[in-house]
Amino acid sequence: MLVELSNRIVQEFRASVGKGPSKCNAYWAGRDLLVVLLQGGYSVAEQTLFDAGHERAVHDAQHALQSSMEARLTNIVADLTGREVAGFLGASRQRPDLRAELFLLEPVETGACPTEPGSGSGARLAEPGNESSADPADPGHDIAKSGVALAEGALQS
Repeated sequence: MLVELSNRIVQEFRASVGKGPSKCNAYWAGRDLLVVLLQGGYSVAEQTLFDAGHERAVHDAQHALQSSMEARLTNIVADLTGREVAGFLGASRQRPDLRAELFLLEPVETGACPTEPGSGSGARLAEPGNESSADPADPGHDIAKSGVALAEGALQS
């Protein structure tokens, strides 16, 4: 599910922006929070503006774009998880080139959701080189070592 989420988020950015990020990672952060980190999504024009000292203009444009895409992004998450999105937060930075999208899902009873962390439906994917993925619902779980979906390389424009 996390790989499919990453792929669909990248596809939505390509369709909406004309350029998708070069890297997209999706993480479960507990039972009800999905975190999507994107890198490499700034256009040449945005980079030119940023380098010329127009950081605020780039930030404002990114914020407006994010607001415009919110419904489409939350629909993707709801479709893949089978759960309603209770809240959405997003932020972006130019340096480092990073965008974070957070999706708070409506809570469900434990075990009621087939894509819930720890259910074996994509939420327990291991980071490359870390074959011992821990259950993201475990309070002692380190998100940096959590189930990670990498959507790189083939996703580049």
